[in-house]
Amino acid sequence: MQYICQFIFCFPQYSVFGDVFVFQLQIIFVYKKNILMKIKLFSRGMVVALCASASLFFVACDKDDNDDNDDMYTVSGNATGAQETPAVTTSATGTLTGTYNARTNQLQYTISWNGLSGDVSVAHFHGPALAGVAAPPIIDLTVTTNGTTGNIVGTTTLADSTETHLLNGRLYYNLHTLANPNGEIRGQVSTSQQ
Repeated sequence: MQYICQFIFCFPQYSVFGDVFVFQLQIIFVYKKNILMKIKLFSRGMVVALCASASLFFVACDKDDNDDNDDMYTVSGNATGAQETPAVTTSATGTLTGTYNARTNQLQYTISWNGLSGDVSVAHFHGPALAGVAAPPIIDLTVTTNGTTGNIVGTTTLADSTETHLLNGRLYYNLHTLANPNGEIRGQVSTSQQ
């Protein structure tokens, strides 16, 4: 019994794979119990070596929980009147920068613009649509600093369907003004994994 207890203590005290890991561990223990009884006939050193090997195996197979970048995306998009549907003649431009965390579905964004014909009356993310195709608004944006030059800074949680549109390049943002109530500038949103 002493050798079996030594073998049990070789395993980590935390679960890497949840219930599946615990279930497998129990099977291994029951299976190894008979082997250990035979091993104790050889030497105590053999059991220690077996425990050390098992411990190294489980440490080496530990999931890398520190790799959060797999879920992080950089978000960007440049807006012009030419991208509106139909196109709008304006010298105004806009820029979107931000990040998207696929684990939490959090989109953080900053939209800046200059040269608009007036204050922004309404701003949205639209989708699903590729460049040159109009789509309904799906996320209303709150203007932070308004004027012919200004910005929008915000965070929103995306629904799973909206996440799919974002990651497949089928979202765009646009800024509406009184002179251009259907939108003065538009920018397709693109993502790249960090």
